[in-house]
Amino acid sequence: MRKLEKITDRFRYLMNEKLPYYIEKINKEENDGIILKPFTNTELKQENCKIPYYTFDFDEVSQSRKDRIIGTVEYKFVIELFLDKSSKNHIQEFCRYFDAISTMLDEDDFDYWQYHLMTAVGTKKLILRLNLEQ
Repeated sequence: MRKLEKITDRFRYLMNEKLPYYIEKINKEENDGIILKPFTNTELKQENCKIPYYTFDFDEVSQSRKDRIIGTVEYKFVIELFLDKSSKNHIQEFCRYFDAISTMLDEDDFDYWQYHLMTAVGTKKLILRLNLEQ
């Protein structure tokens, strides 16, 4: 379980310390009146915060046949974004937060992000999959 602790600690650090930079960068690049706000929470499972906030939860560990052959395990995490649904730009905001988080992970030098895939499920959840050596 040491890998889970490292992953969650690093993700918390990135969301609190690095993501605001990526949000600001997207706001400047897009410059179309849609302004992303920094997330209000500082903990991964802190709920009922002022919007926008997120939760980050471990979902499962799995190992496909291919993973067993090459000696890797897939860790799956769920990132849930709580945004202002009354905003007419709700979907665009979700997509921009997705881009900001994805770019942040791509540019971070943490070894565990080396083989990651992030996908959106609807307009609230992101699934982060990490393939790690056993």
